[in-house]
Amino acid sequence: MLSDFSLGRRAVLAGAGAALFLGIPYARSIAGENRFLPPQPVVSWTESFVADRHADTAPRGP
Repeated sequence: MLSDFSLGRRAVLAGAGAALFLGIPYARSIAGENRFLPPQPVVSWTESFVADRHADTAPRGP
């Protein structure tokens, strides 16, 4: 299923009465130069964003 929203078009999983929007970024990466800065808005994209899997998670200690 394709769906449009303010940042661009996204492809999502749909079925069984529910739609899943997985891995859609809500802020820019905080790696590198952005390490100790406040979160920055995500940049919109021009191609379809395939939202069919979870995004990477931050490493955690034991």
